[in-house]
Amino acid sequence: MRKKLSVDQIVRRAAGRLDAREQAQLDAALAADAELARAAREQSAVWHALDDWEGEPVSPDFDARLSARIEALPAATWRSGLAALLPPLRWGPALPLGLATLALVSGLLLSHVRKTPAAAPAVEAVSAREADQIETTLDDLQTLHQLYADGAASQI
Repeated sequence: MRKKLSVDQIVRRAAGRLDAREQAQLDAALAADAELARAAREQSAVWHALDDWEGEPVSPDFDARLSARIEALPAATWRSGLAALLPPLRWGPALPLGLATLALVSGLLLSHVRKTPAAAPAVEAVSAREADQIETTLDDLQTLHQLYADGAASQI
């Protein structure tokens, strides 16, 4: 914990952001730890190099050239955006496994499909008069059947 605090203090020292108390603590830590003192010297060298560095001036047509480069890029589709977000996957082994799983699940679902029972035929309402006619017809048929059975038996 002391080293992390001291490393943070080294960066702030190089930036010139330490007060007198923190500067005294850091000087004591640097005197006690040679590795920390080396890190402080390297950090100070980086900060001095950054202070001395002067960037190149921006050309007057920078914005126009940047806009032209952006417009020259092909329009990205949602698929290319999604592909850029997903890590490259190796679909080789997954594709046959997925198809086999799909076939297995489909087979199980199709073998266990319950057939819906056929709808019962609609029952028509029969009036009392029609019911009497049907009963009379059935009685007549039964009588004819008995006569036929008696006549056939007597002929034998």
